[in-house]
Amino acid sequence: MRLIEILFVGFRFFLGIKKNKSLNLAALVAAFSICIGVATITIATSIINGFEYAILKHTLGVTSDIVIFYRENKPNWETEEAWLKSQENVQAIEPFIRKDALIESGDSFTPVIVEAVYMGGNEGRSGLANYLDIADIENNENNIILGKTLLDNLKTSIGKALTLITTEAGAKASKMIVSGFFKIGLHEVDSRFIIMSKKTAQNVFQLEGHISGFRVYLEDPSTAEKTASTISDIYGDLLAVYPWTVFNQQFFLALKSQKRILFVILSLIIFVASFNIATAVILATKEKKSALGFLRSMGANPTILSKIIITMGSMISIVGVVAGLVLGVSMTLFAPKLMIIIENLISIKLINPEIYFVDYLPIKIKTSDLFAITITSLAIAFAASYVPSKLLTKIKGK
Repeated sequence: MRLIEILFVGFRFFLGIKKNKSLNLAALVAAFSICIGVATITIATSIINGFEYAILKHTLGVTSDIVIFYRENKPNWETEEAWLKSQENVQAIEPFIRKDALIESGDSFTPVIVEAVYMGGNEGRSGLANYLDIADIENNENNIILGKTLLDNLKTSIGKALTLITTEAGAKASKMIVSGFFKIGLHEVDSRFIIMSKKTAQNVFQLEGHISGFRVYLEDPSTAEKTASTISDIYGDLLAVYPWTVFNQQFFLALKSQKRILFVILSLIIFVASFNIATAVILATKEKKSALGFLRSMGANPTILSKIIITMGSMISIVGVVAGLVLGVSMTLFAPKLMIIIENLISIKLINPEIYFVDYLPIKIKTSDLFAITITSLAIAFAASYVPSKLLTKIKGK
């Protein structure tokens, strides 16, 4: 028999399953088991992809493709800035100041990170400045912008005064006015960062024109490591250079490792479900015993009979995999809204930003993951059909 004929007969056997109630139930249970396994893996991998993508997006949005810090204070930083601007693939350079400080609020002191955003130049607004309304801090040197979580934790509001304590050149207290807030979605930033103008930061920390370093924005972010290596080769003694790939590197590596482990563990669901397919194949073979005997009398050998049985079992698997992909993608797209509904019902924040870095449920469906899930599921299901088909045809042959 030709392959097309084998597939046709196997498909006809599959369609005939519904005529037998017990066999129909076994096939439905097998397809449902595969469906649940595929849907579970799809949802889990999409959520992990979502966390990876969301944190990476926010990290790059707040920082840049390359972050450079001076190893020690150095005047005339314009020399390094001019050299960086002259490099190929560099789109923009943003000098910045970043210092640690304390905020006095009532009887408590809260450690914060003071970030001075770049206000001038031809590059326009980049990085953290994209999230800010910087007009107020440009016009008034006493104005600052707080992360939304920090604003809430300090129990203050716009227009209120706060005391900023610095220790760069001895303890110094400066009265600052809250002119606004920002929310990026990264807990580490929203709960710790204070934004002020570069001029204000230089006065408050008595930097005398010094800066902390530069943010470098590239035409092609994928070349960040190569460009960072070039900068380090020339200014390694003066500058500490970090491409975007090193930010939260351990976290991203842990996510990827967790994703692989989770994929293997959840694949066991499909492996267990494959026993249902084997059961359905055995029952279907018993049901089609007379038809298989007729095919044997017409010259079909055990190999052909085995292929027919495998085709029938594969049809059950394909139905389960397709249904699982549809269910998994649908549930993944609905998951963020479902999370909000559940949080509102139980009045508990399920996504703790202190642990997960973001305060919402991110999702990202990758075609490559769907392809891997499909191939893995069909391979396991094929094996579940292949083994009993070979055993059954051997028995019949005897």
